[in-house]
Amino acid sequence: MASLLNGCLLLFNLDGLTESVAADSGLAESSTAIDAAPEVGRASNDPALDSAPYDASEGATEALGADSGTPDSMPKGSKASEGGLEDSANADVLSESGGQQCGSNLLTTTIAVASTIVSPNVAAKAVDGVLSTRWESAQLDPQWIDVDFGAPVFIDEVDILWEAACAKDYELQISSDATTWTTIPNGTVTGNTLAANSPGDPPTAPTDWTRAVVTKPLAAVGRYLRVNGTMRCTIYGYSIWEMRAYGDENANCKP
Repeated sequence: MASLLNGCLLLFNLDGLTESVAADSGLAESSTAIDAAPEVGRASNDPALDSAPYDASEGATEALGADSGTPDSMPKGSKASEGGLEDSANADVLSESGGQQCGSNLLTTTIAVASTIVSPNVAAKAVDGVLSTRWESAQLDPQWIDVDFGAPVFIDEVDILWEAACAKDYELQISSDATTWTTIPNGTVTGNTLAANSPGDPPTAPTDWTRAVVTKPLAAVGRYLRVNGTMRCTIYGYSIWEMRAYGDENANCKP
């Protein structure tokens, strides 16, 4: 009887040992399976795994979100949106400030008209770009000459090469229709005696703009510019070798 009992106990112990060994064997197989998983960026021994596409961006995005603590609800592209709003704000500021800054460039005239002329010294010769030709008026006060820019412009400077028969006093005036004239602020000249040449017959023409009467800074907008002589330097009429204006063809520029 004792022998039979011992045999049963021995059989029970052997069964438990077998189950334990089987369990250990399962752990070993599981460990082997884990070790055999391919590393990222490395080739595996399984062709099926090698052919499967790997998207590194997904893992990288998740890792970044986890490490940085950035809420998942943050909208993508928020930084670009902020930049767009910033650019829009800058554009609004530029618009509210009145547009681009005014330049100071030589303005082109299309035609010149004078109150009187002494032939052959017509008005057009005061703006023909040739320093040896001139406009000459009758021997009267006041006398004027105006030029047309063809469209409204911004004017910030006017230069005049007076002949010896110059204007002692004159006004620079602006108009949009060549009918109503407004004297430009800082555009009234009094007591002038500067001429490009000494009195003589015939007069000696200038070769440069050294002796020009320069009036600036000005800030006027209009299509027509007029030089209105109110007092002569001599008993003769008014005479201009050449005149020119500087400014910007964009009449809406910011001074």
